[in-house]
Amino acid sequence: MSPRLQRLGDRLNPVLVKEVRQAIRGRFFRISFGFMLMLAGLAGSLVLANIGDSPRSVGSSGIVFFGTLHTIFIVVAFLIVPQIAARSMAAEREERTYDALVISGLRPAQIILGKWLSASVIFGLFLCAFAPFLVLGFSLQGLDPLVGVSLLMMTLAFGFFMIIVALWSAAVARNRAAATMLSVLYALAAVFCGFMWISLNWAIIWDSSGIPAGEFFTILVLSLIATPLVAGWVYSCTVSSVTHPEENASARVRLANSLIAVGCAIAITMVYLEYVQEEILTLGIMMAYFVITLVNVPTMTESNLLGRRCLHHLEDKRWNLPFSWLLLPGGARGYLLYLMQLVVVTLPLLTWSSAGSSRTSVFDADGLGMTIATLFVCLGCTGVLASIAANPRRSPTKRHLLRMTIVAMPLLILIVVALLDLLISPGRGALLGSGMNPFWLIGRDDAAFSSKTAPGLVAWALFGAFGFFLHLFAFIGSRAQITQARRAIRKRRKQVALEQE
Repeated sequence: MSPRLQRLGDRLNPVLVKEVRQAIRGRFFRISFGFMLMLAGLAGSLVLANIGDSPRSVGSSGIVFFGTLHTIFIVVAFLIVPQIAARSMAAEREERTYDALVISGLRPAQIILGKWLSASVIFGLFLCAFAPFLVLGFSLQGLDPLVGVSLLMMTLAFGFFMIIVALWSAAVARNRAAATMLSVLYALAAVFCGFMWISLNWAIIWDSSGIPAGEFFTILVLSLIATPLVAGWVYSCTVSSVTHPEENASARVRLANSLIAVGCAIAITMVYLEYVQEEILTLGIMMAYFVITLVNVPTMTESNLLGRRCLHHLEDKRWNLPFSWLLLPGGARGYLLYLMQLVVVTLPLLTWSSAGSSRTSVFDADGLGMTIATLFVCLGCTGVLASIAANPRRSPTKRHLLRMTIVAMPLLILIVVALLDLLISPGRGALLGSGMNPFWLIGRDDAAFSSKTAPGLVAWALFGAFGFFLHLFAFIGSRAQITQARRAIRKRRKQVALEQE
């Protein structure tokens, strides 16, 4: 490599050039690259050799050829390239070279980004190798070019996303046993997702004429919006997992959560304006509530005590900007940001077209009552447990257990309600069919005003309000810590100024 290119690569990201060199020289890349190319050439030759003389065989030759080669490329995108990325991250842990990267002055974000970029370069090499085969599929008959290009774009987006997921699975592992377990889990998940995507691809390319152009375009746009947003969240969590505990490791995660909330609001509004059906609007908001709750679990359960390094960085001007305090660590601040994001995903209700409808039509038939029930259930499941986890006296192990409890809270409550039902009223299901059962409550069209569901709904709302006040008290205490730290910073600056004079 020329010195000029080497300086350019080091300026972009010092990890990028090193990782690409090691990956290309590695045995795994050479074997997998050669094997997948050989498999693609053999599969393409067999497909071309089996094209018959009948009009049906010739008319579908492009579909069969592109589908076969695209299937092999999906295997590369979901398994081969992410495995290369995961191996590079795991090697830093096993060879104990990660500390050397940190000491060299590189930030954790630069390290993770460099590894992702290097895997993306490897992914680009595979794409360049497969491009002649895929282009040949477009030259044959039967394949809709727009459908083929769209599916290829979605596969590329999913491939880049799977790379960062593989890096996350390798970064969070602290020992060899955990790394092996997470690697196996990722492989199983990748095989399942890859099989589902391959099946969907074949269904789309064989029946592309039966899919309305508007619906296909909407699905494509939503997929291309959702994939970078979720990938950004996984990237932020990966950087957070390798950042020093005293640093502000959650600022990127909070920004990613906010972008996901905005993306959900935009997607819900797009779909509703496309179909103008109130059921789609309410169902989309309900799903957005669950998504926002899940992605905010790590930030709303953080310790409310700021680390020394984080307090030292309060000298930066960026932390004097309005609402910048929401990006500081702390479960109380994370919970307040979570409430703001719930408001954002509720904004699509402003496009509601049933303003003149009766209360029964709006809240029962159109499903707004289920949306309100979903909101109260999410607040009830997160508030109190998140405030307990955010207590600085909680150990990391207990904090992780509380996070898993929040995620599984509706299922745990269902199990408890079922057991109580067996003990109190066996055979009648009185408690399972009440507001104590979150799944039953969310599934009721009349969840907002029915006399049978109103007590349970009020109980969930009160439980969520209690958690909110717990977070509010913790937030007031953490604000006092920040104010005291800023006073100390101003005092130190004055002393430095006086000494210089």
